[in-house]
Amino acid sequence: MSGCAKNISAGGLYFETSEEFYKNQMLDIVIIIANNGSHLSLKTKGVVTRTEKDGIAIEFIDLDMDTFILINKYVYDSTEYTV
Repeated sequence: MSGCAKNISAGGLYFETSEEFYKNQMLDIVIIIANNGSHLSLKTKGVVTRTEKDGIAIEFIDLDMDTFILINKYVYDSTEYTV
């Protein structure tokens, strides 16, 4: 399965997909972050917490500290601020 992750945080993500999943389904997840021509591959596990017509909400479980920090850095660096 591959697709587009939306609303990613260190707690989980929303994944756009037309594939069928069910609530509480366990998933092995690989997140690929592209940054300045290089790619970083993060592996973790997740559980489906919500299913919708166009995607699923996934909560990360067993997230190690390094992956937690890298996801937080990615989210922080990707955030646009308007004042």
